[in-house]
Amino acid sequence: MLMMVPAPSLQQIGERDPDMFRRLGDLANQGFDVAVRVAAESLIPVSSRRIAAVLIRVSAVDAPDTGLAQPNVMISQGQLAEMSNVSRNLASSTLSHFRAAGWIETHYNRIRIIDAPALAGFAYSDN
Repeated sequence: MLMMVPAPSLQQIGERDPDMFRRLGDLANQGFDVAVRVAAESLIPVSSRRIAAVLIRVSAVDAPDTGLAQPNVMISQGQLAEMSNVSRNLASSTLSHFRAAGWIETHYNRIRIIDAPALAGFAYSDN
């Protein structure tokens, strides 16, 4: 979602709430952090690890202190494949392996992360 606020309006808001500019900067930093993380994930050479990293990111289970963690991710296998830059068939077979390992459960357009530490360990390990 994109929202545009004209500069004069931002200035008026900032005059009423000087802390607004700090919060706006925080939002920009968060966006940058996500962009860097997405770029780093796209460079993971092993596709199954890349898929695991995308699942960890979209669920935010690695950041439980933010209150954003969603162990149930509303995402289709096709969407996950696109985000991971793999075919839908490869995403499906990889999810089957994750399911067999006990890391996730899959349902229609939903993936439930059961063992986030194991999934993250797999995604970011060097082996």
